[in-house]
Parts: sequence; C-alpha cells; structure tokens
Amino acid sequence: MSVSRPTWITEVMNGYFQDEHAQKLLTELAVDPSQNHHYSLQDGLIRYKGRLWIGHNTKVQNSILTALHHSDIQQNQISICLAQYEESN
Repeated sequence: MSVSRPTWITEVMNGYFQDEHAQKLLTELAVDPSQNHHYSLQDGLIRYKGRLWIGHNTKVQNSILTALHHSDIQQNQISICLAQYEESN
C-alpha cells in the first residue's frame, strides 16, 4: 500500500539528507530515541518538542514563510519549528 504525502513534506525529508545536523539527529533517534529528550522521529520527520523540525533547508523555510504571509492562517495556529530560530535559543 502506498501513502500519498504532500510535496512539502517530501521536500522537508529530502532536505534532511543535505543537512549534517539532521543526519546526526536521524542516526541518534534511530539508535536510541531516549538519548535526545527534545527531539523525536515520527514517520520519517524530525520533531522538536512535538513540532515539525525543518532543519537548515532554506528553500523550504522560505516557502513556508511565504505561504504563511499569503494565507489567512494566524501565526499562533502554526506549530512549525524552524531550526535556525530554535537552535539560537
């Protein structure tokens, strides 16, 4: 049975392969998920404190920000975590 995924989800996952930090996280989470308390792996997507972690994929980050800017969705309804902001905290 095949599962259809939105294109942007595939772009996020593909971005992990070009992101050294994401590769490290994927390995750590696959070997011992309890090793990193804030990160988790769900259906091939990295989550930080339960929110989708994009990583250092500037193309996807910009696409998300553009989509949010042009949508009616209020910012507090979105729980996407952009790596560059989370890691700076």
